[in-house]
Amino acid sequence: MCVAHYLEALDFQKDIVKIHAVYGGKNPHPNWLVGGVPCAINVDGTGAVGALNIERLNLVSSIIDRSVEFVEQVYLPDIAAIGSFYKDWLYGGGLSGVNVMSYGDIPENANDYSAKSLKLPRGVILNGNLKEVLPIDHADPEQIQEFVAHSWYKYPDESIGLHPWDGVTEPNFQLGVNTKGTRTNIQELDEGGKYSWIKAPRWRGNAVEVGPLARYIIGYAQGNAAFRDPTEKLLKALDLPVTALFSTLGRTAARALECQWAAHQMR
Repeated sequence: MCVAHYLEALDFQKDIVKIHAVYGGKNPHPNWLVGGVPCAINVDGTGAVGALNIERLNLVSSIIDRSVEFVEQVYLPDIAAIGSFYKDWLYGGGLSGVNVMSYGDIPENANDYSAKSLKLPRGVILNGNLKEVLPIDHADPEQIQEFVAHSWYKYPDESIGLHPWDGVTEPNFQLGVNTKGTRTNIQELDEGGKYSWIKAPRWRGNAVEVGPLARYIIGYAQGNAAFRDPTEKLLKALDLPVTALFSTLGRTAARALECQWAAHQMR
């Protein structure tokens, strides 16, 4: 059943991306312009080529309806069905049971990025403490730093991280002593040394998880009904405690729940 639904979802993707095309963009790089979309709006027009008329808007509306229907009648029930068979699949939590972070996004009011205006929650939870959601300011150099202890870059003091605004990008391609192979033919990297061209971002020195699960954990901890209620509904249906969120099952479920949330936000 789930394989059949997976194939249906692949087929349905070609319809969902039509929304981008209607508004004058392309997927995966929407062509939005400052001040509006690159298509004229002519709601009463019937033959205006490239214009947003009522027929095009009705098409978008129908795709949104089908998206909500698919998520709520296929995607989420499949998650619940699979989860009921694998209740012991509560491993692979990674950082989710320790540290999670969400910047918050999608302001309800244009250009207002206060926590009150953001549809997606903002905050940080450390050490799995759901009773305390810490405030976050990504412009604060004391909060956000990038470290290069395991990156092929050089800092004046590599024990200290730097805010991206103050970042130094000086290449320092040195293989660790336990690396197998040569500089041009690496067979196995030394994970105790430098092994990446990517810097390691940290929040106050802490590695944190981001993404749908992090957002749902933070929204749940804040008592945000849009995130708490569907989470509790799914956990109750599976007869699982809230600690089940910190797992592979929880991460998979959070993606489905956020998909449901996003489908309704499109409306």
